[in-house]
Amino acid sequence: MKKKILAIVLARKNSKRIKNKNIKILKKKPLISWTLDVAKKINDFEDILVSSDSPRILKISKSNNKKIIILKRPQKFSSDRSSSESAILHALKWYEKKFSKIDYIALLQPTSPFRTKKTINIGINKIINSKLNAVIAVKKVKFFSDKKKTFYITSKNFCKKLNKDHKLKQKYKISGVFYLIKKSFFIKNKDFSPSIFKPIIINSKKENIDIDTNQDWSYAKKFT
Repeated sequence: MKKKILAIVLARKNSKRIKNKNIKILKKKPLISWTLDVAKKINDFEDILVSSDSPRILKISKSNNKKIIILKRPQKFSSDRSSSESAILHALKWYEKKFSKIDYIALLQPTSPFRTKKTINIGINKIINSKLNAVIAVKKVKFFSDKKKTFYITSKNFCKKLNKDHKLKQKYKISGVFYLIKKSFFIKNKDFSPSIFKPIIINSKKENIDIDTNQDWSYAKKFT
């Protein structure tokens, strides 16, 4: 039986550093449209669901493709204090009640506009029909002080969180390009970045761009 993957795009209307970031125009189209355009090319996605508290974002998402499902996110899942995990749980429960049960979740953040179809498919091929719980895109970092978000690759090729002062030549950070996780594992742990997962290493500077600040935005514009 074919495994069902639901792609979820979380896009709040408020952003701390860049006003209306998710619908700001990057090379003639809203930022969120970059993510939706590549998601539409993934044959293994059962559906693409956009969860937002912004009518403008939902309107843009729906006009992007009739097959895209939009969900008005309640305010309690949209504040600065709300976690992505709580918003995903809300979207997942709503989708399965209204449509069908799924096996895997793919989280695609609008802030990574340059992810490719090839990269996403590599991740899907790794997790489908395997015993893996999570496959996540990572990038190499030289200096990163937050140990909670820094990983190393084990001898069995899994990323594992640093929990002590490891003297490693190479460390890794989750890039934001994609997260793929088994639904049952997510429901149990309620965490999209578990302490151990299978990494897909992204070396492309362009693909690894994660827009959070105005400096990131200016850097992204150089690649358009």
